[in-house]
Amino acid sequence: ASPVSKNRTIKTLCIGHLSEFSSQDMYVLASNFDVAVLPNDSAYRYAPLLKSLNPPIKVFVYKTSRVWRTEPIDNPLNNGVMGYYEIVNSGKGQDWFYAKQSGSGYLIDPKYPTSHYTRIGSGNFQTAWLAKLVERLNRCSYDGVFFDDTGEEPEQRSGGEVVVPRIDCWEGQQFLQAVLPSLRARG
Repeated sequence: ASPVSKNRTIKTLCIGHLSEFSSQDMYVLASNFDVAVLPNDSAYRYAPLLKSLNPPIKVFVYKTSRVWRTEPIDNPLNNGVMGYYEIVNSGKGQDWFYAKQSGSGYLIDPKYPTSHYTRIGSGNFQTAWLAKLVERLNRCSYDGVFFDDTGEEPEQRSGGEVVVPRIDCWEGQQFLQAVLPSLRARG
C-alpha cells in the first residue's frame, strides 16, 4: 500500500472500538489520524498496514490494569494484560484479587462481568503486569499502550456484601509510578 495524504493540520487521536476492522477502515484511520489506539490484541495485524499507509502514525493498543477472565481458558487477545487462570493457577489470586466476603472467588466489576478488581498497588503485580505488557508490545510491534482502571473506587455494598472494593488513589499512583518509567524508556 502506498502512503496516504494527510487530511488535517492538527495532531489527532482515534480510539478504536470496533472488534473487526476492514482495509477501508485502516485507510480512513491512516488518512485522518496521527495516533490509532486499537481495541485489543486481536487487531494487531493491522499495525503494519497502518504504518505502510501512514509511516509516521503511532499505533497503540488498549489495555486495562485489571484482569479479564474468559471461558474456558485465558484468551491472550483480550483487553487484559494477564490472564485470570494464569494468576489463579500460579497461586497469586489471593494476593492480587479482592476476595468475595462470602463464598469463594473474587470480586467482579458489575459493569464488566469478565473483569476482576485487581490490587494494582501490589509491587509484585506491577512487576508481572509490566513484564507481560512489554513482551506483548514488542511481539505485536505496537508503539505504545493506552490503559485505564487506575483511579480510585469507592466501596459499594449490596445486601451487606461488598460488590465494589475500596481502591484508594495511592494504589493507582503507585501503579503508574511503577510502570510508566519503563514504558517511557521504551520510547
